[in-house]
Amino acid sequence: MRQKTQTAEDAKLRTTLENMRYAACTPEDIKILKSRIAGRRPKQPKLSTKEFRNVSIITALNAQKDRINELGSVQFAAETGQTLTHFYSIDRFGSSPDAAEKRPRGRKSKASGKHVSNEISPSLQKVIWDLPPSATNHFPGKLSLCIGMPVIIRNNNATELCITKGQEGHVVGWQAGIGLHGKNVLNTLFIKLDKPAKIVKIDGLPENVVPITRGSKNVECTFSSDLKEYIHRSQVWVLLNFSMTDYTSQGKTRPKNPVDLSNCRSHQSYYTCLSRSATASGTVIVQSFSPRLITCGASGYLKQEFRELELLDEITKLRYEGELPDCVEGNFRNPLIRSYQKWKGTDYVPSLTHPALKWSVIDPLPLLPVVTDAPWQIIDKKKKKEVDTETEVEGKTTNIQPGFVAAKGSVPVKFGKKRKFEEADNLSVSVKKTKATQIVITSNDSSPSGLIWDGDNYSCAYDALFTVLYEIWSTDTKVWTKRFKEINQHHLKSLSICFKKYMNGQASFETARDTIRHELHSQNPAQFPYGTRGTSVAALTSAILAPHDFVAISSPECTSCEYSEPSIDDRLESVLYEKEDTPKSTCKWLGSLEHESHEQCPCCFSAMVQPISFKSTPSVLVFEINSRNIKVSKNLKFEQGGETVVLDVRELIYHGDFHFTSRIIGTDGMEWYHDGMTTGSSCENEGDFDKFSSRKLLKCKGKKLILVVYARI
Repeated sequence: MRQKTQTAEDAKLRTTLENMRYAACTPEDIKILKSRIAGRRPKQPKLSTKEFRNVSIITALNAQKDRINELGSVQFAAETGQTLTHFYSIDRFGSSPDAAEKRPRGRKSKASGKHVSNEISPSLQKVIWDLPPSATNHFPGKLSLCIGMPVIIRNNNATELCITKGQEGHVVGWQAGIGLHGKNVLNTLFIKLDKPAKIVKIDGLPENVVPITRGSKNVECTFSSDLKEYIHRSQVWVLLNFSMTDYTSQGKTRPKNPVDLSNCRSHQSYYTCLSRSATASGTVIVQSFSPRLITCGASGYLKQEFRELELLDEITKLRYEGELPDCVEGNFRNPLIRSYQKWKGTDYVPSLTHPALKWSVIDPLPLLPVVTDAPWQIIDKKKKKEVDTETEVEGKTTNIQPGFVAAKGSVPVKFGKKRKFEEADNLSVSVKKTKATQIVITSNDSSPSGLIWDGDNYSCAYDALFTVLYEIWSTDTKVWTKRFKEINQHHLKSLSICFKKYMNGQASFETARDTIRHELHSQNPAQFPYGTRGTSVAALTSAILAPHDFVAISSPECTSCEYSEPSIDDRLESVLYEKEDTPKSTCKWLGSLEHESHEQCPCCFSAMVQPISFKSTPSVLVFEINSRNIKVSKNLKFEQGGETVVLDVRELIYHGDFHFTSRIIGTDGMEWYHDGMTTGSSCENEGDFDKFSSRKLLKCKGKKLILVVYARI
């Protein structure tokens, strides 16, 4: 509801609209609505008054809208003493869209045959031009215009200039030429925008006047015989605006809001039309309407939806106020509401619930059923063979794709012969991979320890990061325990303790992971959730490596003279995020860290820069990668106290298909692949890291590189 005044009539209309949302209007509400029907009697609103002239009427049907626009253009030209100028589209036969893009229809429609030429005959062209816009995907074949004519833009041409779909305006001029069949064709239409979101100023044009150029697209034309014909149309993307549909009106606030409710097909349509009103006095209902749809009550599924939203509102309110107990939790809607119902009971109704939604013993809201995510299951090669054998025995009708387990309740699908070809492709790929690994791998004894993926509470982000942190820590436990404590006295310190327990056999690697995960979840359950929502590995890395003090400084300095200002602490941390101007390599990225500065040197008035540098060499440094052209430098060098300190690449983290995997580089230069879902507690040897080109490092098994982890030697 968009009312901007606070009169008694406005309050009554607000109440009516609130009841209308649930199709629960009272006799008093109907009386209020009927008082806004236009008529000739003294107290009835008049559509003929000046403020309602040429205001777009909201209707429910496209056919009705098109007819009102046609009549409105003729009336407008007559009232302003102008002659309508007709502008025609440039059409030719087009191609039908791909089968995947076609929308399903309730009944089959007739399709025209193929054409020898893409040229349209004059007789057929005239028929196509005469079709209403609703029969040509709202891309008009003929625009009848004159100066001052209200129009509405139908395409997002330039959002920064407020040339957006649904923006209203009126015609102030045009540029046209002669097209096919000797008809006028619009090249550019100049429109003055009505109440744009911001003032638009284009050089050479008055304020808020914008040019709309001709656009092209394939259009499906529907003839009265139900014949479908695809054409390629070139036309300016506007429609007349003496009427619009309820769908188009969404999002608008209208001080004057004439509506026609006679063809509305649901109470939501009634609500959409009437809730555009800014005032009750500015609302005019064109003709009488049937109150049945807004008094019959909401359907069962819709009422259930609104009731659940009321509970979610209450949960959000309690969480914001800090009054929500820990027992109320859930990663998805159903489990969250179910846990709330268990706490409050199924009879509890939030105080602000609308009377039409309140539940009781007669009309209860039962405890929501348990809805769980589809379980994950990994099948090794032996199990895969067993599944294939069982499938063959069951017969062709129950053929299941090898390598996967059918979800409970799923229906087997019949596959054709092409399926065998796909399986052959998959088999050949797996054979090639096996062949390559046999050449490289001689022993898995030196494999880094890996974390096993948790399919109930997705853990791939933790698996990817903690696996390499353990590999780094285990190279020299005493040194790295100290370094971890220096970086972060909370999470990394705790991680060192957990790693030590795992190394001594006092706990499993997964227990170490879950302990730190619980700490993070307790601090920020939204960012580090349990369940299947997933966690950002970049956010996780930033939290784990968050320093307890400033680790960098920046100092503004002149680019021409030797002027510089005192150094100040900088908020740079151990995770570096890629900017728009992508560096060529991670090494050059590190050397070009600076803040953008618009200041001038007070001595020579040259431009100033503000480079950033670390106070001391970081023990761990992480780069977030977004571009596909950056080169991964295999080591970084820092000068500290006259000595060179080197950081080597220790891990590359990849993401794809809502899952993280990683490549770990050992101190001996060997590269290991880890995926907690498939490799589990071990890693696969991929060979010598130095033999991998930078381009090959940007992808791994179809996933894209997102993080590069460097650590001191």
